[in-house]
Amino acid sequence: MTSTSAKLPQLETIDISNNSVGDEGVHALAASVEKLPCLKHLSIQSVGITSTSVCTLFQSLTKLPQLETIDISNNSIGDEGVHALTASVEKLPHLKCLSMRSVRMTSTSACTLFQSLTTHPRIQTIDISRNRIKDKGAHACSKFLSECTTIRHVDISDIDASVSGILGILKSLNQSFCEELHVGQHDELCISRQLALRHRPLCEGYHHRICRQYNPLVDEVCIIPSFSTDRNIRDLLVQLSGENNWHFHTW
Repeated sequence: MTSTSAKLPQLETIDISNNSVGDEGVHALAASVEKLPCLKHLSIQSVGITSTSVCTLFQSLTKLPQLETIDISNNSIGDEGVHALTASVEKLPHLKCLSMRSVRMTSTSACTLFQSLTTHPRIQTIDISRNRIKDKGAHACSKFLSECTTIRHVDISDIDASVSGILGILKSLNQSFCEELHVGQHDELCISRQLALRHRPLCEGYHHRICRQYNPLVDEVCIIPSFSTDRNIRDLLVQLSGENNWHFHTW
């Protein structure tokens, strides 16, 4: 026991995901992490916590200067919890990866979060999928993508945004350093540097391709839409073609 206790300050990873920890357990965790100055990775997915305890936890995380990864996905922390995390992120200069999938975030806290992360010195990956941030949140994401110089990977799948909201995000890639963007509301579209937009169809469809002449990051976009969302994707492509100097080919 003495030997184990002596090694605890050097602990770099805590993963208690998929356990019924609840608010009481996270309060205990908050008291413990302050004694782990070397902690780099914290994963507490699906542990049944709410904003009640998560605010206390995030305050404790500000005392961990080496923290690089936070995954709090699948917990109902709501806007209050997201606001608390946003305040903490500003004090975590080494944070690279933030996963907040399905935490009941709305556009209110999403806008604040994106604004805060825009000037973060090291953030590279963010996942806010399965949160209903709608078009207002999508607009904040567009601004974030065009202004943040460190971001490389973003997942905004199923954010309840319209085609117009997704279009705004796609346009922001022209000024972005982002290499991969998932927008799964439209059948798991995946945007990457080499194959800018692709997706795994629900059934065999036909192929669209659009090419951007002067975009240094995105040379071409390939979409294989399922029949169920084909019209939405067509509308999006037509707008891209007409408003943003993209070349649109169908076969």
